[in-house]
Amino acid sequence: MRDAQVLTVWEGTANLLGLEVLRLLEKFEVHPLFLNKMKDRLTIMSETTKELAAPIYDAMEKLAESLELLSQMMKKFV
Repeated sequence: MRDAQVLTVWEGTANLLGLEVLRLLEKFEVHPLFLNKMKDRLTIMSETTKELAAPIYDAMEKLAESLELLSQMMKKFV
């Protein structure tokens, strides 16, 4: 009996990681920190690779909007 599982985790790895991201967004508001760190790293790229960074900047803007919307939605449910 001592080796029996009491609480079984039914979610898979992807679900657990998703729940962890939601927890970090709610508890620590990490999304602005992440986005700022990524912008800092893109800023120090060499001139030759800055052209390659343009799509990343566009994607980061969309990500920032989505994360802000998700954060606002989570505040309504907490």
